[in-house]
Amino acid sequence: MADGPGAGAPGAVPASWRDVLAGALVETLVRPSGWPLALARFLVRGGIIPFALPIVVLPTTVGIATFFGPDKTLRCCRAHSIPPQCPC
Repeated sequence: MADGPGAGAPGAVPASWRDVLAGALVETLVRPSGWPLALARFLVRGGIIPFALPIVVLPTTVGIATFFGPDKTLRCCRAHSIPPQCPC
């Protein structure tokens, strides 16, 4: 047998991943005082992206055209002549 930090106690039966997961869940539910710090670390390490994706709307071509408006884009470009009152 190998000696080291991951070797475990002599004669101990290795735990399955389900046992480890259940133990971690129980430990988390027993100590709710650590939840704010865990949430802060999760968000700082990139967890903000899954929360922001449903909120942030990416612009579409229709949305961009609506934002600028057809009167602002067509009025200045009509027949390649720019009138003096055009803000473009």
